[in-house]
Amino acid sequence: MSVTDTGIGMTAQQKERIFTPFEQADNSFARKYGGSGLGLAICRRLTELMGGRIWAESTEGHGSSFYVELSYAIPESLTSEPLRKNDKPCSSSDLQPLTILLAEDNRVNAEFVAKVLSRAGHTITTVENGLQVLEQINHNQFNCILMDIQMPIMDGDEAARLIREQERGTDRHIPIIALTAHAMSDERARLLEQGFDAHIPKPVDISMLMAEMKRLTEAASSP
Repeated sequence: MSVTDTGIGMTAQQKERIFTPFEQADNSFARKYGGSGLGLAICRRLTELMGGRIWAESTEGHGSSFYVELSYAIPESLTSEPLRKNDKPCSSSDLQPLTILLAEDNRVNAEFVAKVLSRAGHTITTVENGLQVLEQINHNQFNCILMDIQMPIMDGDEAARLIREQERGTDRHIPIIALTAHAMSDERARLLEQGFDAHIPKPVDISMLMAEMKRLTEAASSP
């Protein structure tokens, strides 16, 4: 693997010592660009621990390229027939296709969850904050909501509270599953009290998420 920049580059002498702890290209580098001179030394140590090598190629004034070479054995399970484009990932549940509202402001997290659930046959609408959640549920029907807690404009706590207020006095109750990096038991209890029906810690375990969606949506559809 390699990383290339278009920065200030290095001389041959600077390149020789760049992987030494607390060394940078020149003495004024940290003052101008920040850093402690440890990053590349740590990368070198980690690479060597994995039996690989790391090196740099650079031309002063024209940027630098850093290369890492690692050797890995290919697991036997990956040498079999690859997953075809239209194949669906295996699931321990027989979850029926759902219409899901996903609220997540981190684009990478949102794309991952949406892609996996879409391939499992579900229809996903993605939004970035709690205010957009409220707008969506006022105009569309969803089987459940997957909601991050820390989002801009309106966080997941406030959105869940307002949804439950809207449902008060009606027979409606849309399942809301919290997706959060906080996995402590007291956080789970707080979220349930706030109006969430379940709590899935990040990084999201898709099997656990599908199991919770199955449990909650089946309970919601029961007479």
